[in-house]
Amino acid sequence: MEIVIKELSVDHYDQLLVGWKSLPGSAIGIGDDYDSIKKYLNRNRGLSYGAFYNSKLIGAILADHDGRRGKLNHLYVLEEYRKNKIATRLVEKSITALKSQGIKRIWILIHNTNIDAIKFWESIGFKEVEILKIWGKNI
Repeated sequence: MEIVIKELSVDHYDQLLVGWKSLPGSAIGIGDDYDSIKKYLNRNRGLSYGAFYNSKLIGAILADHDGRRGKLNHLYVLEEYRKNKIATRLVEKSITALKSQGIKRIWILIHNTNIDAIKFWESIGFKEVEILKIWGKNI
């Protein structure tokens, strides 16, 4: 099975929605609409990637940074394609791109009910930062 990793564009938005809907919990939220994702991808060129099999988007990762720290978002691989190191390849691709822009630390957010995601991130060396709490406000 030949999986091609390439940069995401807003043209992949409908396929991204399919992937995000496959995730447990509330994977789609405020700011995940077409216009917001278009703005996000344009602002963070060269950081977000998709995994394609026969031109079908089977996995993706979004990435950005604030100039100091990077952030990885919305990683998914469709269930029937898991266990092929696709997620690891996507993470590595975004981390490499972030490093090339001088970023030395990255963080992720994981829905606390997504046990598979927690296990995956732990398996590739990520650790929970217990001294932080995430706070938010819709504006």
